[in-house]
Amino acid sequence: MLEIDCPFCGKRPEAEFWCIGEGTALVPSLDASANDLQNYLYFRTNGSGEISEQWLHRHGCGEWLTVHRNTKTNAILSVTFMNDDSNTRGRREDR
Repeated sequence: MLEIDCPFCGKRPEAEFWCIGEGTALVPSLDASANDLQNYLYFRTNGSGEISEQWLHRHGCGEWLTVHRNTKTNAILSVTFMNDDSNTRGRREDR
């Protein structure tokens, strides 16, 4: 099991988080074609080596995080907040 070092809560087990996928995938606009939407939903690079992923600390502070991880070794290289607005960090009741 991974241990993710949340910038707000500290080291926590992977079970407290939810990974939504690649951090580099761009959400298509509302007027995007069906093909663009299909590519966003189903076709990811699934790279080998260093990748960036989006994680939600769902059983903790509720923050969205960017996790840089090596898929070959499963080592977590860094963890940062996706949103750098320090006024909202750790305030789960505002969500």
